[in-house]
Amino acid sequence: MRWDLAAPSLNQTVEPAPPEHRSPDWTWRGRVEGQDAVLFDSEGREFRFNTGGALPAFSADNSRLLWVSTRPTVPGEQRAPAVVRVAGVLGGGTFDLFSAPGANAQWLDDRRVLVTVPGDDRVTTMIVIDAQTGEQYELGRWSWVRGTNVGPGGQYVVFYATNQPDPNASGVYAIRTEPGAPAQRLPFFGSWRWRDSDELYAIPLEPGAAAHALHHVDLNTRVMTPLSTAPFKIMNGDWAVNADRTRVAFRDISTRELTLLEVGG
Repeated sequence: MRWDLAAPSLNQTVEPAPPEHRSPDWTWRGRVEGQDAVLFDSEGREFRFNTGGALPAFSADNSRLLWVSTRPTVPGEQRAPAVVRVAGVLGGGTFDLFSAPGANAQWLDDRRVLVTVPGDDRVTTMIVIDAQTGEQYELGRWSWVRGTNVGPGGQYVVFYATNQPDPNASGVYAIRTEPGAPAQRLPFFGSWRWRDSDELYAIPLEPGAAAHALHHVDLNTRVMTPLSTAPFKIMNGDWAVNADRTRVAFRDISTRELTLLEVGG
């Protein structure tokens, strides 16, 4: 259902659950049928891709699809490689971009892909690959990485690095997706959502605090600024930012209801 803020009311059924997958601009929709991904453009035309049952991700310009093919292994068997595959939405064929056990991938922009490869020693390697030319470079290697999150436009990647040998080094890190860029630890540990290509909304984890506090984080300067809001507390990290970055919707821990927080532009 769609909630109309002007009414306010639940005024329209959008689609039955579970919802179909959408392209970043919502002009394409898709679902999985057996081994195929079935996609529909804005005119309702159907396109099928054999993805082995994986749901592909659209590039930012909707020209390419990305998915990871895996094969299950039994105990004692060497782990099979995960294959990162790319296909042209309107033709051009399918090709293998990268292959390694445990590999995963996300689009950075129209043509660049961020590939993460876990190692046996808990070290994750991040690699940037150009899906058009095949050129690649290693972005970096970090231990105990999780929550790798690409920002709008692919300019930055943010991730957690936990259980570091130096406890003071554990935290949330941001790195530009450029060759040789250093990873910078941000001045908080907690959850975040993207505000823009180089800005975050952040809620620091403060054990024992009576309420949560919303902050703005500038990734270029690493300056964190508290935003003036009424006290609130989010249940199970369930919060989201709207498209124009002026509102935060969250599930209130005391009422378990969806609540809207006005934060300005």
